[in-house]
Amino acid sequence: MHAYLIISPSQELGYQKALEIAQKKGSTITRFDIEKIDDTRTLSKIATLNLPKTSFFSNIENATVEAMNAFLKTLEEAEDNVTFILFSKNEWAIPQTIASRCQIIRIPAYKTNSDQNIKEFLKLNEFARLEMLSQIKDRKEAISYLTKIIYELNLLLIKSPNKKIANALACAETTRQRISQNANVTLQLANFALSL
Repeated sequence: MHAYLIISPSQELGYQKALEIAQKKGSTITRFDIEKIDDTRTLSKIATLNLPKTSFFSNIENATVEAMNAFLKTLEEAEDNVTFILFSKNEWAIPQTIASRCQIIRIPAYKTNSDQNIKEFLKLNEFARLEMLSQIKDRKEAISYLTKIIYELNLLLIKSPNKKIANALACAETTRQRISQNANVTLQLANFALSL
């Protein structure tokens, strides 16, 4: 695989991962921005040089449709010594034709196994919760995270009983049950984030 797509809310975390990949491949890393088709043409000329190289593209979703199409051609025709690392905060903004040719690496900005982050999660607004939960794709991880949220909500309910916490607890339990019964993880977590 000579192309990677790093998805993370944090560009800094994405760049750190890109540096690790470049180091493993024994190449230097160059930041490159693609916004217009001319940028892609310049990249094509650089990619034909016979040197090991890794190019990091931040916020690739800002490129025009024409630039994306030209980049796809460059991606498909790249030499084995060339590695492309694309970064995006939003996986859905990347055309499927490009994403399908990349190894996707998801890096959450939040460590989902931290009890402190669960308490912080409960204080977030719905859009921040949605962004945080969108990082969880694995069914076991989702069930584990919801179990921790349920535990925290139970503690909150014991300390200060109120209808809002009781409703959030019921929603978390329903979401965990649905995911356990093979419901779509992403959809269930999105519904949960928006219903708190």
